[in-house]
Amino acid sequence: MRTSCLLIIMTLLLFEPPITSQASLPDQIQDSFLSPPMDCFPHTRWWWPGSAVTKDEITWELEQMRSKGIGGVEQISMGPVYEKGNIEYLSDEYLEMAKHTVAESKRLGMEVSFNFGGPGWVIGGDWVHQEDRSKNLVPTQIDLKGPIVFDGPLPTELAEPSRSWEHEVPDIQATDPLVAVVAGRIEEGRIDPNSLVVLSDRAVGHSLKWEVPEGEWRLMAFWLKFTGQGAAVDHFDREAMIRYCDHVGGRYESVVGEEFGKTVDSFFCDSFEVSLVPNGIYWSTGLMEEFATRKGYDLTPYLPAVWQDMGEITPKIRYDVNEFLHEMGLEAFFDPFLDWCEEHGIKGRIQPYGFTTDNIEAAGRTHIPEMEITAGEKDAVPWFDTRIGPKKYVSSGAHLYGRNIVTTEAYTYLFVTVTFLIYLTIGWRSRVRETEGFYVAGHGVPPMANGAATAADWMSAASFISMAGLISVMGADGSIYLMGWTGGYVLLALLLAPYLRKFGR
Repeated sequence: MRTSCLLIIMTLLLFEPPITSQASLPDQIQDSFLSPPMDCFPHTRWWWPGSAVTKDEITWELEQMRSKGIGGVEQISMGPVYEKGNIEYLSDEYLEMAKHTVAESKRLGMEVSFNFGGPGWVIGGDWVHQEDRSKNLVPTQIDLKGPIVFDGPLPTELAEPSRSWEHEVPDIQATDPLVAVVAGRIEEGRIDPNSLVVLSDRAVGHSLKWEVPEGEWRLMAFWLKFTGQGAAVDHFDREAMIRYCDHVGGRYESVVGEEFGKTVDSFFCDSFEVSLVPNGIYWSTGLMEEFATRKGYDLTPYLPAVWQDMGEITPKIRYDVNEFLHEMGLEAFFDPFLDWCEEHGIKGRIQPYGFTTDNIEAAGRTHIPEMEITAGEKDAVPWFDTRIGPKKYVSSGAHLYGRNIVTTEAYTYLFVTVTFLIYLTIGWRSRVRETEGFYVAGHGVPPMANGAATAADWMSAASFISMAGLISVMGADGSIYLMGWTGGYVLLALLLAPYLRKFGR
């Protein structure tokens, strides 16, 4: 809750009133909660699928939210989910909608936070040049038995995806830069650190000639590979991030810059969701040289230890690499964004997890750290213990670094298994039709369409359901009953909607 809410309570409690007014103190406290100042009002995420909005619709939706006690919106565009009315992100037409949003929010006394992704939650966009896009360091390997002369192409076959956050990409191509070639003798099932030999200078193109000594040897090549994740910006390239901020921030500044730090209270970076190349780690051009400068030794001969056990030396190498990537992430991604915001009189909000940076320090670095609040059930989703998750890291970072405002993406997962079973039992479209006046979509408040489209029209679009899984329920009278995100299963809200309406909940 915002600082002013706390100040109200502290003022009432610490400044002792005359005896004659003691009896009214509970009433004063109650009144403070019933009629709080505007900066204590809740904000909500506001999705614009395809940025398919109109000025009239923007006005109507903001008025609806404001009349129900919403004090601000976190606007975020996403890819099109409907074939009509889409507006290109950051186009002149889009910026006209953003300008209208700010003007209407100012009229209503609301605040606006614009997402800095392009569009969606990934920090990137079509304007990001190829060399500025996200990259991985990825190994390939081949086992050899010497003595022989190896004379041929380096291994180029990538591993199969083995983690949920990896995605399949083509094997190493001729255009993929070779970073290093290292070989080591295999002893008792692992590489002997005393046998490591750097062969990078012997490689010609993507081929190598090497006299393999006697014994079992593992030849490893390390490549810089673009992630292929759309046009995500390289989060380890400070100059790329500066260019990104200048482009995105500059477009907004051209139309609503005079409201920065006023109606436009912040820009927002969502959680880091750039998939890895199989068996890859986030990396960038020039990081090998930067590592040597900071850590005082060349990482090249020890690269195998990042992926494979090499005995006692392994923890030291991995710690150094992780610490290095943490520092680089803060300096190359967090700082340029936050610096740009400060220079333009606006706050920067970031969900500071999912990247290589330490969650606690990254949260403390951020002007307004943001987290996610979930249903609190370990089995809400099988791959993530929602009882812990990012919320404890972010709140700890806020406490340690003196950040007195923390925003929250709530409620992110709602009993997936039960919801899915009910869906299978009852069926999808029948339940959607029963919602009647309810508008269901959006990770907060969805596009409500002011009667132009029903819930069934939106939710029958399979692409929208599978993409969003984001819910808010607004009654026929406009009352907001539930806001949040089910991570792909909006059915619980659909099932509850008729009963909430019936019993006035």
